[in-house]
Amino acid sequence: MKREEALKLLRKIEEFRQQPAMHKAEHDFTCRIIAAMVAEAAGYKSRNEWTAEIKEA
Repeated sequence: MKREEALKLLRKIEEFRQQPAMHKAEHDFTCRIIAAMVAEAAGYKSRNEWTAEIKEA
């Protein structure tokens, strides 16, 4: 997976994660697991790395 594609997907996951949810803790945890899988596939080494790129974009 290309980093650009992954970053678009990670941005969508992050936006979804921050939406109000019925079970907020489970919603947050699930999104973080999915984001970690996508980020790893794109070669990111940490959450800080890709969140910094989202903020820069």
